[in-house]
Amino acid sequence: MYGVTRVHLVTPDGRERRLAPAPGTLEHRRAALTRDRPRTSRAIAVTAVVILLVNLVLATPVWLEMVTSIPEVADRVGTFTSPVLLPGWLLGTLTVAGVAAAVERAVTWRHHRIVDAETIWTSL
Repeated sequence: MYGVTRVHLVTPDGRERRLAPAPGTLEHRRAALTRDRPRTSRAIAVTAVVILLVNLVLATPVWLEMVTSIPEVADRVGTFTSPVLLPGWLLGTLTVAGVAAAVERAVTWRHHRIVDAETIWTSL
């Protein structure tokens, strides 16, 4: 979904070296931001993690309830009632912010199995 996130060059003698992102890509631009403005880069990274954690706690149960309300899914796995009730505008905002945060995590080559749990569908 996000493309190639990391490439390692393995030399004939077995040494491994991580290649830099290609110029003009989002990964290259994000690496340049990290190099040129480390505080701004760190603030963006922390914000992305916070957004993903908030989504994991608030939006995931709501989406799970929506998916399990589909009759075919409900027949196979049952239904789920979310303990969280969000207005549509907030759910939409959380979804858009979550996608942006997931893209930010992807272009910085960061991944954590808990923080990025809501983006697990990209590996299916």
